[in-house]
Amino acid sequence: MSMPSNSKKCRIRLDQLEHKAIAEEEYRQKLKEQELKLLGLQRRLLESKKSVLVVVEGPDAAGKGGAIKRLVERLDPRLVRVYSIV
Repeated sequence: MSMPSNSKKCRIRLDQLEHKAIAEEEYRQKLKEQELKLLGLQRRLLESKKSVLVVVEGPDAAGKGGAIKRLVERLDPRLVRVYSIV
């Protein structure tokens, strides 16, 4: 996965993603691959001296906290900041 060279906004709508059932073993393998890819992107971002802002918005009890936790749990904690905007 390559990082965009321009500074245009990148938005992904969850309802546009394809969801299909997979076996748990395949899921675990793909999860590990994606976690490593995300960690690699974090390192490249650090080297580029640029920042990324991710905004997670939704109603109460929509699972935002769990999604954020899963997103950042495998990243380098020295390079990630999570803020609650109330």
